[in-house]
Amino acid sequence: MAIKNFFNKIFTLIELIRLPYIKRATDREFKMINSYTDYFKKKAILHNTILYQSHNGMGMSDSPLAIFKELISHPSYKGYKHIWVVNDINNPTINQYSSMSNVKFVKLHSDEYLMYLASAKYLINNHSFPSYFQKREEQIYVNTWHNTPSLYDESSNYGRVYANTQRNFLQVDYLLTDSLQNAKNLMGSYDLDGIFKGKILAEGYPRIDLVLNSNSQLVKKQLSNCTTYKSNQKLIIYSTTWKNEYFSKQNDDIKLTDFLAQLKLNIPTGFQLLLNIEGLPPATINENLKDLIIPSYMDINEILSITDFLISDNMHIINDFAFTNRPIIFFTNEEVDSFEIPVKICTDLTAVTKAMRNMSNTLTSDIKYGSETSKITPKIIDSVLNNNSSWKIYSIANEKTNLIFYCGGFLNNGITTSAINLINNIDYDRFNVIVVDNIRTDKASIENFKKINHNATKLIRVGAMNISVSEWYIHHYITKKGLINNRLEKYLPFNLYKREAQRLFGNIDYDVAIDFSGYVPFWSFIFAFGGFKKKAIYQHNDMHAEYYKKINNKFKHKQKMNLIFPIYKYFDKIIAVSKNTRDENIKNLSKYMEETKAVYVHNCIDSEKIKQQIKVNEEMVLEETTFLLSSKDISDGNLQIKGIKKPTKNKINFVTMGRLSPEKDHEKLLRAFKEFYTKKKDSMLYIIGEGVLETQLKELTYNLGLQKNVIFTGQLTNPYSLISQCDCFILSSNHEGQPMVLLENLIIGMPIIATDIPGNRSILQEDYGLIVENSVNGLVQGMEQYLNNNLPRFNMFNYTSYNKEALDKFYKEIL
Repeated sequence: MAIKNFFNKIFTLIELIRLPYIKRATDREFKMINSYTDYFKKKAILHNTILYQSHNGMGMSDSPLAIFKELISHPSYKGYKHIWVVNDINNPTINQYSSMSNVKFVKLHSDEYLMYLASAKYLINNHSFPSYFQKREEQIYVNTWHNTPSLYDESSNYGRVYANTQRNFLQVDYLLTDSLQNAKNLMGSYDLDGIFKGKILAEGYPRIDLVLNSNSQLVKKQLSNCTTYKSNQKLIIYSTTWKNEYFSKQNDDIKLTDFLAQLKLNIPTGFQLLLNIEGLPPATINENLKDLIIPSYMDINEILSITDFLISDNMHIINDFAFTNRPIIFFTNEEVDSFEIPVKICTDLTAVTKAMRNMSNTLTSDIKYGSETSKITPKIIDSVLNNNSSWKIYSIANEKTNLIFYCGGFLNNGITTSAINLINNIDYDRFNVIVVDNIRTDKASIENFKKINHNATKLIRVGAMNISVSEWYIHHYITKKGLINNRLEKYLPFNLYKREAQRLFGNIDYDVAIDFSGYVPFWSFIFAFGGFKKKAIYQHNDMHAEYYKKINNKFKHKQKMNLIFPIYKYFDKIIAVSKNTRDENIKNLSKYMEETKAVYVHNCIDSEKIKQQIKVNEEMVLEETTFLLSSKDISDGNLQIKGIKKPTKNKINFVTMGRLSPEKDHEKLLRAFKEFYTKKKDSMLYIIGEGVLETQLKELTYNLGLQKNVIFTGQLTNPYSLISQCDCFILSSNHEGQPMVLLENLIIGMPIIATDIPGNRSILQEDYGLIVENSVNGLVQGMEQYLNNNLPRFNMFNYTSYNKEALDKFYKEIL
């Protein structure tokens, strides 16, 4: 047996050694992260090197191109090396620079790209770098932003692009924009109000210099090489996006390609049409139109410099072209109130055709291309490279303390409820609240995430930790083995977790980190070792009991707690949700907890939400039975309704709510209800919630013969519409922290029966409810006391005073 164990250990070790190399060979993203991390940690900063990236490597374009052109034309900057990121090394526009020794082109995600991204002193981008990017302290990141910002939409789906753009902004040193208000709008659209730390240069975009000052002869030559452009004809540009709303709302026979063909036929004499269509799939355009398409690698701003008039619905293109004072047609089917710039608004092809003819007659025969307008770009370069700005530099960061929360994934549970209640009650005049979470895909988590106060910043984690192979070994070994063996603790890759915090949170002030979950080792590690000024971790339960909790004969939390318990000492405060729970955890976890760090803060409650839910009560009568509607869904002409049999006055209606999991011990409740039911047949039990034991509990209900008197409602978005119509609330848990459901029932004045455990006592011990022995018999006696109208007179719960005390204590402990 000893020999067998020895060889098993050897085999496990070999597999561990092989695994990251197999992963590098099969997982391209993991390999990139490894390589980038090595350069990030080891490669010296290249002080006179500038890396440019525009539209994710589509080509040399936009403001990065304007900055590049200004630098290579100016003798003062001849010592700089310029690195351009492109998807296609054979891009025709790069040929004119290929002979320059200080200009280099690298392919996006290539090893050279990773090296320069990690080491170039200056990084210039008009959108965002990949999710593995994080700025080193010595680097300077200039974001020139390429689009008109959209306002933040609370109902929007947080995709990877949104999340990574948001994360990029937190790394930015300089943000270029044309006004302070647009900078505020942009940060608002990415939910970064008040916490964005970058310097704002609000004097305009370098790309405007390309519109006003490009070499017209060179642009015309480049355009004629890739399209049907003729220099002896005036130029009309139609610029839109492939997913244009105008066309997506039309009938099938009116498509973008049909419109383009008709537009071409109606071009005035002496004019020619070229098309700039973002995101256009090449196969969708007719052959006779393909030569009109401007290739994506050409810069639209330079082409605008030789354009005679523009047709577009793209606001950033319209705003840029407006600097030329040449005619613009705004083509849309939407109602438009007014424009700050002179445009002709057209809603159909006939109107566009008429406008083109009128405009063609007003154009002078010889437009002068180019401008003597004072350039924006040199002043921006002077600000960034020489730290010598003649402009005012703005900041929109406020002076509030940042509270950074992780809340456990926003599943349907008590932790989520208490997190939302706390975040919604915090004083936003004093604090910036930042809630970080992974991208959620399940409906319940998405809906819960939306319930967070709109003043809070929601940061979405995208990408993976930047990790080296050696760090991967250590991290995964410790994750598997745990830290109960304290000899492993000295091998913890502290810098890995600090680096990940910096990748996620960038330049923001690392004031207070609050691991409100306390169950997820990854986030506990990030908050413990991320470089935060103050750190707190919550305990929502009797953590010793949680450690030994089993589901389907497997420990649910043991492996996670083997990682979390030993790092309690790295937090400034260990916050239990009740005094009794704190005392229980101090007693059982004294090995890991310093008593001076162990405090308690009661959960906050949302009394207005509970009182509002009671008022919402939709009913339906079917076959002489009244149902409370729990959900309605109308889609594709179909109506789906779910309902719950309404409690009636001629029966005693008990109700409970919570996860269907072992610690709630619904089995004990069902067996107690069976005993009570044998004496009182006209009684009902409503069980609100869902969980891993649902099937098992329903089988028990059937075996006990209670299927007509026990109703499993599932998860309810509005449970208090049902609870308020029941007679008595019962909580049968074996262990709790501070059960939110008891606090909420106190708000509506429900009679309560609860088992004698620390969490329940912490709420009910001041005569707010009946505490019974934690057993079947104890619950039966409690139900019989209610039946006999023998419950004691309970005190009224002052939820306003309770909430104020809870918040005051929260502020005291985290600051």
